[in-house]
Amino acid sequence: QISDTAATHQLDDALVDLEQDSKMKRGIKCPSGIKNSRSLERIANHSPEAKLLIGVRHPVLYFQSFYNYRVTEIHDRGFTEKIPPIESLVGNKEWKGLSTDTARFDLYLMQLGKTNMTTDQLEAFNGRPQMAVKPNSFKIFLYSLDQMEDSVEERQNTWRKTLQDFMELDQPFPPIGHENLNHFVGLNSHKETINICEPRYDAVREILIDHGRHMEKWIRNEFIKSEDVVVANEKHFLEAIASWKSDPCPKVLDRKKIKKKRLSKVGRRSF
Repeated sequence: QISDTAATHQLDDALVDLEQDSKMKRGIKCPSGIKNSRSLERIANHSPEAKLLIGVRHPVLYFQSFYNYRVTEIHDRGFTEKIPPIESLVGNKEWKGLSTDTARFDLYLMQLGKTNMTTDQLEAFNGRPQMAVKPNSFKIFLYSLDQMEDSVEERQNTWRKTLQDFMELDQPFPPIGHENLNHFVGLNSHKETINICEPRYDAVREILIDHGRHMEKWIRNEFIKSEDVVVANEKHFLEAIASWKSDPCPKVLDRKKIKKKRLSKVGRRSF
């Protein structure tokens, strides 16, 4: 943890390092930036009119990607610490910032103060001292990873144009490619790399899907209704988050094939 003064100095230094052009848009990329109310408060104090781009994805796929990212990180950096099984990361029992509670995107978004809060919603912050509602003037562009990777050209063009308008940019965004690729998948995977679709992870998936059901309902009925929240291609966005209510894994699993392949899709972090 650092002090508020040190955090402000770091933000100031980051701006100084960027090109001093009045038309240049300046920003930071920080996936954990909205997980902690103190971070939100610091950004609000430093840049009260900041705009936030927030990406979300199916909680099951998010959990798998984040876990495999941490596994790869351990091996890349030569760490010797023991990697815990995902069954131990239930509730708020975190490992390197990951647990099934980490996939409660709704709690992070609630901190932004863009919706009316019920007593039950406020009580969800109990036992989470790092979280609190921090009303602010932020404008938010909310998207699903499915939209960023949309193969329907017309819809993808509309998504990029909406993002351009939100950011008040003169030039359009080019097609956005894949970033943060985890190449240690398939035959190159580490022994700890998981395929969360394996039957032994059914219980963990059910917890994450239950989170997905609640999050989808709250985002659809409350969060995106805020005038401070922008969603491109709303119909497609709603279709994407509606999938959170269902298991993304095949109904019938060829267990031998799963064990051999380990992980069929490239891992990628978002949110």
